[in-house]
Amino acid sequence: KYLGLCPEWIALADADVRTTFNRAIETLCSSPSFGGYELVTIKLPYLREGQLAHAATCLTEAAADARNRVTNPDDYLKPLNYPNRIMVSMGAQTPAADYLRYNQLRQVIMQHLAHLYEQYPGLLIVSPTTPMAGWPIMPGDEAYGCSDGNRSIRNMTYVWYANTSGCPAVTCPGGYVEAQQGEGKLPVGVMAMAEWGEEERLLGFAREMERYLAEAYEGGRQRPGEWVDVLGVAKGQVKV
Repeated sequence: KYLGLCPEWIALADADVRTTFNRAIETLCSSPSFGGYELVTIKLPYLREGQLAHAATCLTEAAADARNRVTNPDDYLKPLNYPNRIMVSMGAQTPAADYLRYNQLRQVIMQHLAHLYEQYPGLLIVSPTTPMAGWPIMPGDEAYGCSDGNRSIRNMTYVWYANTSGCPAVTCPGGYVEAQQGEGKLPVGVMAMAEWGEEERLLGFAREMERYLAEAYEGGRQRPGEWVDVLGVAKGQVKV
């Protein structure tokens, strides 16, 4: 049982997210009762280039799909809000040659993953789910919404790899960090990506992460103040 970790990739996360992530991985690798994994250091090529190619591919596909959702293809932007009109318009400008290059890069990434999964049978590539535990609400966000392309790209620092390669992945609660705004704590996710067709292995990892949070993490699983036991209410065992 292998957990693969790419150090330069993990280093892109905020310090509090890295600390929470590292604590979880160390426990899973040091304790047989929580998986007893062997940690291996791996290299993942073209992290920055691949992520930008993934984002451009998604925008290009969004522009193509938007035209299929309206009677008049020239009106494809009308159903969208203003920030999304800008983003989808950018995707509509993608040259065919660039789109081909994006998918050539995707092929290289998938071939490298196939090599890693052959080298380490049963490998799970682990990372935080996102590099940051959310971001602050700014004045006007609740009234007008928010569109922050740079933060959206950064928020996908890790999840794009599974999306572009087609590898199955699972995200699990891994701990909590202090909120920089408001009260309470914010959850930090741990993501694992497996070889194609290895969904059952990911479910086993998720089970071990759930046990880690319940039995090894200080304070255990935390519930928000507004949490309601819906089943308990339905059974008449809990009053709202």
